[in-house]
Amino acid sequence: MYSIKLISFFFIFAYVCDISYSLEGQNTPTQVQVKALNDVREKEDEFESVGGHNEIIRLPNGLPGIPDGSLGKAMSEIEAKAIKAIQKDRELDGLTPAFYGEVNLDDPSQPGKKITYMAMQDLLKDFNKEEVHILDIKFAWRTFLESIGTGDYKTRQEVLKNVGLPSNADLSKIFQVAGMAEKAKDDKFSKWDRHNLRDHLTSSRTLGFRICGTKAPGHPAMTKKDYVLLKNEEEVYRKLDTFLHHCIGQESVKDKLIERLEYMLPKIQRSSFFKTHEVIGSSILILFDNTNVGAWLIDFGKTVELEGVKIDHEKPWVPGNHEDGYIAGFKNLIKLLKDGYVHNVPPNLGNVKENGAEMKKPKFNFCTFIKKLHLHGKTSGKVTR
Repeated sequence: MYSIKLISFFFIFAYVCDISYSLEGQNTPTQVQVKALNDVREKEDEFESVGGHNEIIRLPNGLPGIPDGSLGKAMSEIEAKAIKAIQKDRELDGLTPAFYGEVNLDDPSQPGKKITYMAMQDLLKDFNKEEVHILDIKFAWRTFLESIGTGDYKTRQEVLKNVGLPSNADLSKIFQVAGMAEKAKDDKFSKWDRHNLRDHLTSSRTLGFRICGTKAPGHPAMTKKDYVLLKNEEEVYRKLDTFLHHCIGQESVKDKLIERLEYMLPKIQRSSFFKTHEVIGSSILILFDNTNVGAWLIDFGKTVELEGVKIDHEKPWVPGNHEDGYIAGFKNLIKLLKDGYVHNVPPNLGNVKENGAEMKKPKFNFCTFIKKLHLHGKTSGKVTR
């Protein structure tokens, strides 16, 4: 009787660990997925959205030259131009969603007006609808172009709301940390000030990347406002480790993601597109379920062609040099996932000392334990390319 109860407990625990329920039962699975994709992606700055349209939609079937089931994204001229350049770069084949061309659809909010969408591959279609996890990470030392200008002033309260801080936040300490102490008493902040402040508050300036959003099955999406103050390297590692550890075996997901990132990095370094463009506001979209792991570069709305200047995407940014830190951030993400730290002095990640050497304390993963007992299906660990 005891053994039957124990086995029953293992089955129930494995079921709870590995099966997540959608909280959005009123929607079809495809609608749920597209909504989740929009939730985790960072929207355009609320002060400079492109016509108010930034969300991804599912395009109607039967459009000429567009595969059924494609997604569409309303784009600015800047992003459309960047995507056309990406399509000419063979090194980036498979590193971004496939793009199928432009589609003009009626604007539901303005009768008689049209919205131009870029039709693109639905990256979610190859993942289990009830198991897919979504992670959006934005690369670069900064999230704004140098040409952003110093106009368009906003008030203190608007700025606090924009960067996700409470209205009673102590700005003197915040601006001091951001190297903007002279702004602490101001009540007018330019675009440059706002973006510079936001980037200093996150890991963008220190690691070259920041977490923008996450969505796990059965849980609400976590957005940039949930991660706005996530700056410390140890905290970033813990968030990533916890999310990638999500009840399907930490090694199977994280190792396969590292494999995919290490496949992408040299192609990005050889890319003619990256050699000729300042890549700002771009993210890597990471998807995984119980069998597949995939990652793709998305969002090029602030990516512009360089004129009369060369950058390597790694040097520190100072105003005027146009360095974006994209490759530095990519390398740091890989190193953080592999080693648990980026800098020479590792943060306290719960390590223990043995014979004077630092050793990572092993973590007990009950889901992996269940699978080793053969009470649950084994993941294939497929990397989607």
